[in-house]
Amino acid sequence: MTQKILTRDFILCFFAFFAFGFVFNILIPTLPVYLSRLGSNEAEIGILIGSFAVFSLVLRPFVGKALLRIPEKAL
Repeated sequence: MTQKILTRDFILCFFAFFAFGFVFNILIPTLPVYLSRLGSNEAEIGILIGSFAVFSLVLRPFVGKALLRIPEKAL
């Protein structure tokens, strides 16, 4: 017995994750321009963007484990 993978729920989840990823990834190239217009220098912008990337990389495994332990509504 084969199951269909392209169900309504699968397609909705796909587009939700796509939209979240798109918004997150569009933020990275536009944030330095915004910060420079606010008066930040290149070193500050580099530190902020670098720390943003490092912390998102470091925190993802912990958030993933927390999502497995804690119900979604509580988190």
